[in-house]
Amino acid sequence: MQFHSYTPSIKLKNKTLPDLTNTKVVLAALVSAREPNSTDILEPLASRARSLGALVVGTIVQRRGVSRGGVASMKRPLSASTLLGAGKAAELAVLCRESTATVVIFLNTLSGTQVRSLEELTHCRVLGADSLGIN
Repeated sequence: MQFHSYTPSIKLKNKTLPDLTNTKVVLAALVSAREPNSTDILEPLASRARSLGALVVGTIVQRRGVSRGGVASMKRPLSASTLLGAGKAAELAVLCRESTATVVIFLNTLSGTQVRSLEELTHCRVLGADSLGIN
């Protein structure tokens, strides 16, 4: 699923979690414009990242409205290559550069292509919430 309109539960998986000790991270998500608390939706992800030692230095939330492709398109990414729209992806790159972040963590599940495109754009390591043990 590419799109979250709910607050995820935190579950540990049987895998090694990344060491984020003293790592500057930016959190990002694509959420429904109908999400009433879009600014709070990243809090479980922020808490998990902090519990792994990360320093959260910024957040980006792309809100997707029904007008951008209709209800049938609500669960698809705005961009196949970056998940986010072009303007929000550029904003993410600027935030990463200005905050000197080295990692971006997305609430959404990302494809391999999206990870590579976002890493090239931001010059940061890009992770999905699933790599932190969050579903």
